[in-house]
Amino acid sequence: MLETLRGEGAGILNWMLQGLRDWSKGGLRTPGPIRRAEEERAAGVVAANVEARQAHIELAWRCCRHLRLSSPPKLPISLIDRLQQL
Repeated sequence: MLETLRGEGAGILNWMLQGLRDWSKGGLRTPGPIRRAEEERAAGVVAANVEARQAHIELAWRCCRHLRLSSPPKLPISLIDRLQQL
């Protein structure tokens, strides 16, 4: 094993130096598979929040129809802000 490493020493050094050049130019980059997994997870979180918000809006309108209101009642600003954060 040691003899194999000695024989590959120049190639390993060149590989390390190329990595150093790449790092000095662009910094550390997230590997593609990890970046794609993070993007998919973020897309799932956004989709879940959109679905939850739509469900809340639908529930509010159902309540208005049940109470025979023509539009949702005026809500306190803080509650509106919280609903928009969903």
